[in-house]
Amino acid sequence: MIQRVQNLYLFLIIVFNIIYTILNIKGFIFFPSFTLFNFVTINFYLIPLFSLTILSLIFYKRRNKQLFFNKINLMFNFALLLLFLIDSLILFDFFYLIFIFNLLLLIISNKGIKKDEDLINSIDRIR
Repeated sequence: MIQRVQNLYLFLIIVFNIIYTILNIKGFIFFPSFTLFNFVTINFYLIPLFSLTILSLIFYKRRNKQLFFNKINLMFNFALLLLFLIDSLILFDFFYLIFIFNLLLLIISNKGIKKDEDLINSIDRIR
């Protein structure tokens, strides 16, 4: 399943978020609390993130669906990052680095998927 480099990036997203979750459970790192948005908990963040990333990993043969799930995941992460930044502009937490790292890996993964799709399309044109 991890045959291409963009799938490795998606796998790294899962690994780093699992490490963040374990550190959160052990009490080393805390999930930011909101005053304005009470519905946002760690489960609200982790369940869509893991499900979209795993769906993207499962559809590694269908690059269009993989790109679709990556774009949804990218929009979800960006929207939550904006929610977190709007609520607490003063505090900069380790959690923001996880968000930024997720966004960077998703963008790099999307570029790799597009590059593979362009390569396949160019080979099809030659035939």
